[in-house]
Amino acid sequence: ISISGLSKGISEKEQKILSLFSKKRITSNSEIMDLFLEKDKTKDFAVKKKNKTIASLNEKLFSVFKIEFIGKKKSKSDSRQLTYFLNKKVRIIEEGSI
Repeated sequence: ISISGLSKGISEKEQKILSLFSKKRITSNSEIMDLFLEKDKTKDFAVKKKNKTIASLNEKLFSVFKIEFIGKKKSKSDSRQLTYFLNKKVRIIEEGSI
């Protein structure tokens, strides 16, 4: 990721998460979870991996760009449902679409 001369390397999973946000600003938890589900691993493992990856991504990006990229909120109709949203000040464009 590069912004105004600042850059930060990110993992493949982190790239895939940001790619989801290049298509729309709000992404459901299940869409992100799909990136972490593995046949031979438990769902609990996938949830922990997803949470750790998003937290790590936010920390990396904040350390360089001084802005939190991804936030989360619970659904008003069902508090068990999470959605992730991209900060209003951030716009993600995939390299091939420029």
